[in-house]
Amino acid sequence: MSYGALLHGLAYLLLLLVPLLGESARLGTQICVALFYVYGLRAIAMFYQKRLHSATYILPVILVGIFTAVYRQNLSLRIVCNSLVLIGVDLLLLRLMLREDARTHGKGKYLVECAVLMNMAALGSRIATNWPGWRGPASPVLMPVAQVMLFLLALIGLVFLSVGFILMTKERTDFINGELILRDKLTGIWNRRKMEQVGRDEVRRLVRHGMSSALMMIDADNFKDINDRYGHPAGDVVLRRIARACQRKIRDTDVLARWGGEEFVVMLSSTGMDEAHRVAERIRRSVLRIKTPWGKPPSVSIGLSMAMSTDSWNSWLGRADAALYQAKSAGKNCVLFDVPLQPLEASARLAWNDFYLTGDAAVDEDHHHLVEAVNELLLLSQQGYDKHRAFALLKTMEDRMLAHFAREESVLKSLDAVAATGHAAEHETLKKRLRFLIGQFKLDAITLQAVVQFLAYEMCAQHTMHHDRVLFETLNQKVPIERAG
Repeated sequence: MSYGALLHGLAYLLLLLVPLLGESARLGTQICVALFYVYGLRAIAMFYQKRLHSATYILPVILVGIFTAVYRQNLSLRIVCNSLVLIGVDLLLLRLMLREDARTHGKGKYLVECAVLMNMAALGSRIATNWPGWRGPASPVLMPVAQVMLFLLALIGLVFLSVGFILMTKERTDFINGELILRDKLTGIWNRRKMEQVGRDEVRRLVRHGMSSALMMIDADNFKDINDRYGHPAGDVVLRRIARACQRKIRDTDVLARWGGEEFVVMLSSTGMDEAHRVAERIRRSVLRIKTPWGKPPSVSIGLSMAMSTDSWNSWLGRADAALYQAKSAGKNCVLFDVPLQPLEASARLAWNDFYLTGDAAVDEDHHHLVEAVNELLLLSQQGYDKHRAFALLKTMEDRMLAHFAREESVLKSLDAVAATGHAAEHETLKKRLRFLIGQFKLDAITLQAVVQFLAYEMCAQHTMHHDRVLFETLNQKVPIERAG
């Protein structure tokens, strides 16, 4: 780009020397202008690492030279022909920038595009005023003013082009440096800092829009043994191959990061429970196909957790980590949720058993019926369904949930009024969230699966099967002690 600017200045110098040097200076002027355009195109092509055919650079210069020589006695035709050639170069440059717009970061590109458009406007006006048969203003006052305006437009365009290109280069350097800060040096994937940023953004998005998301914690099984037996370089190779295996099984919109050591984290945005489990299983099986010099492939354990509307990033991550610990304890090389979900071929199901009993027959019967109703909705959400019927089922589910909450709060009041008040606040949060999600579903803003996931994950798995059980267990132990006292 700097060479182009020098050529642009040389063109003006030669233009001033035309009275002294004659037509050779005019020819040199036009060729320098053409070279300025070509260098600008080449600079942008190099910026985007695009190889253009050599004819793309040579042909405009040759054409300008030919037109200048052939029409040396016809100023109007010379201006029209040369301007058309230069507009063609501008169009090529603009097309290249627009095609690469998505991966061009920052504001510098807008200055360059603005400069190109301004230059095309100036060239277009020169073509229009010199076109054969033009009957525009030929006033001795207006013509010099028009020439001055065109000169100013060209000068401003040159400033925009130079500043814009410098800014583009700086912004790209800043972006690359920012990327390096957020990349894991060993595997080339994102690092912990990047995942923490993405995780916090995803939690906010869930609360605002109701879209479901899944978090996956992955740990290489027996990795210390690999390092101890085959050395740390061999362990590094395994980590890189595990990272590649994970990348091949997730979408471009998903985020994979190395959390530390042999642990990886995957963020699956806009993903339900069933799809999250399928992706995790694909990753697990893909890792088992990794080839190693010692013949035995590595394996991974995976913990899965779905985001809840009451989550912070740390609480969500903590549940995924707890699920990973359960997978390790279950024998490794497996995938487990942090809640009692049974992944089946058709749809995941909540697994109910006596472990989740609270000790109150009416409450336990409600819980069991709610779990079964949610399991039916889970199955329906994976099949083709009529929206009106689905909406009616959700409203029925809401009524059953409200009736259960009222019954449960009445039981809790008889045991502990303070605990009942706190638990009623939890119920109120769940009710508001369900109403919000049903409203979003009615507006087609979210899918049925997103609503059902809330019912399965937050209301049943987390609240009724865990919080309620722990609360009743605590209160049932407390009441006999108080009576004995």
